[in-house]
Amino acid sequence: MKKYILYLFCIPFSFFAILIILLIKPIFKIRLAKIDFGRIGETYPIDWYLSEKKNNIETFFDIFFISNSTNNLNNTLYDLFKKKVLLSKLYYFWNLVFIFIKFFKFSDLIVPTHGVNYTHFEIKSKNFSENSDKINIRIQSILKNKKSNLTFSKHQINLGTQLIKDINKENFKIICISGRDSGYLNKYIPQRDWTYHDYRNMNFNNYKKTIDYLVNNNFFVIKVGNFVQDNFTFKDKNYFDYSRSNIKSDFLDIFIPSISYFNICADSGISAIPEYFRKPIVYVNKCYVHLIHKWCLEGLFIYKKFYSKKLNRYLTFKEIIHLDFGSYHNVDFFDKNFIILEENTPNEILLSVKELVLRLENKWIESDLELKLKNDFWNSFGYKQLKSTKFNIAADYISSNKNLI
Repeated sequence: MKKYILYLFCIPFSFFAILIILLIKPIFKIRLAKIDFGRIGETYPIDWYLSEKKNNIETFFDIFFISNSTNNLNNTLYDLFKKKVLLSKLYYFWNLVFIFIKFFKFSDLIVPTHGVNYTHFEIKSKNFSENSDKINIRIQSILKNKKSNLTFSKHQINLGTQLIKDINKENFKIICISGRDSGYLNKYIPQRDWTYHDYRNMNFNNYKKTIDYLVNNNFFVIKVGNFVQDNFTFKDKNYFDYSRSNIKSDFLDIFIPSISYFNICADSGISAIPEYFRKPIVYVNKCYVHLIHKWCLEGLFIYKKFYSKKLNRYLTFKEIIHLDFGSYHNVDFFDKNFIILEENTPNEILLSVKELVLRLENKWIESDLELKLKNDFWNSFGYKQLKSTKFNIAADYISSNKNLI
């Protein structure tokens, strides 16, 4: 009821704003974009916009108004972006303006917020060539921008550095590690059924072998996350479970990944934070073959495997691309299609992390076979993928699963 009252209250003001925007449009363009700050993974468009803006000679007056799909907003991330763009919390007011602009198809008054990957529907679309050109322009701008668009104040840096010193007493290189479960969404949007997202979840215990390796090689591992359901425990002076600690804050949620050496992320929006700060990442248990993080400047990725009980074999990457799964209307997709999702093994994760460590130390030597398999993997998409030369599928994973190409 409250939101309808707010909408009614905003109607005359929104109508006046629409008139102004349309009247001055020929000489001064005001553009709008709606951004969901309730989930960190939905804030990508602002970072991509900032990278594009560095290469764009056109100037517009752009307003980003925020929505919250959850009742949780990271105020530090909001403030960091607010330094760079005009952010407004007047959701009901701007949303009415936005609805009008979309309804009457004033597309030039909308800030582009499209993604940088293709859905399987877009791949099959007649307009694929046109869409790919648009996406490639955005990818080029992102990859060209080697520096983070976000900056902390000197006070924040000093505060964060001191807080980290208190837990990382030997000042080892920090590795952030995160999993994926339903804890966050179930906590902040309990009224909605999120089971259709469960295919992205992972067993955090599969990280144990990797954490063992890292802490024994003078890395300091920090488990990050806002709210987690797993009961994983690990005792070592070089391991800290920040996700369950009493020092958790909006600030440290962002600051810790920003100073990390590299990150290990599952299929979750939390990977956006190290990406914003241009940090190397190992992505594990990814599900969508075609929705890979091509904007990551340096990293490796490995996928879950799709076993078909009908075909009595694993599905190839090409076959997975054309599967329509992951939305609320097909929660039973895998059961109905007799597909079993297999998580990455502890060894697959470990070997991927070891590869990134060697790459960061400039000690990795790529074999001719691994190079060929990686090229075959990228060619299997059937269209050109713009990406960083330092972003690729993990060598051991593709060597062990060449039958998936």
